[in-house]
Amino acid sequence: MEKVNKQLMMFHPELATVWDDLDKVSMVVPELADQPEGLSLTLLPFQREGLGWMRKQENTEVGIGRKENRIGLVMFVGLQMCLVADI
Repeated sequence: MEKVNKQLMMFHPELATVWDDLDKVSMVVPELADQPEGLSLTLLPFQREGLGWMRKQENTEVGIGRKENRIGLVMFVGLQMCLVADI
């Protein structure tokens, strides 16, 4: 394991302080979005968190356009389709 760590640090020295750096970052508290009025199903808390995150992303410089965000959106919509199909 030590050999792997040394090689990792050799090629990615920025990872040497990653855990210390993460300890300095404040935790993001998810915000629940309001239940959409036109939606007949009641969203679960994690779905409202996801919706809140997507709405917040729309108001940022990055928006929903980044590849990672689009993948997350596709996964979220896919999950919704699976849930609706099981009802």
